[in-house]
Amino acid sequence: MARSAVMLGRQRNLFAVLSGIFLGIIVMLSFALMRQDKETILVPVGLKEKAQISSSGFSDSYLEQMSAMFLSNLLDLNPSNIAYKKKLVLGFVTPESWQNISNYFDEMQAKYKSSGLRTTFTVKEFEINGLSVTCTGLLQAYYGKKGYQDKKVRYRVSFDARGNLSEFVKIEEPCLK
Repeated sequence: MARSAVMLGRQRNLFAVLSGIFLGIIVMLSFALMRQDKETILVPVGLKEKAQISSSGFSDSYLEQMSAMFLSNLLDLNPSNIAYKKKLVLGFVTPESWQNISNYFDEMQAKYKSSGLRTTFTVKEFEINGLSVTCTGLLQAYYGKKGYQDKKVRYRVSFDARGNLSEFVKIEEPCLK
């Protein structure tokens, strides 16, 4: 009986030592994983090429594709889709920019409804500077049966560190033709 008690004590001590060793290994691996630079590769529907988000920021391809997506939703408008696009875009806007972009859509709703206007924007060039992207492209405006107008325009869209839209500005340049 005494012998089995001693044997049981040794097994318990061995189990305790092994549990401590395994716990130490798990803690060390957890710290190693937390310190590791992580990179997420995104390929959702609509992206044309690989886009990366890592602890060092966004890849240029991600910024270009997100800019093109936001510009499409902000500029490819007609009276019947403005409310939908407003709801879609405002879900991805910083709190500081929310009111400005909401007002933009409200102004466009009134303007487009009264004139039967519809517009499309085609991006021709991207310039990336940090989290800001300047896009040059062709804005085509159709005025019902009255005709259409093509105009070379430039817009800047900026993002915050989380990838939300923080700025949408038309850059006025008289020399764009």
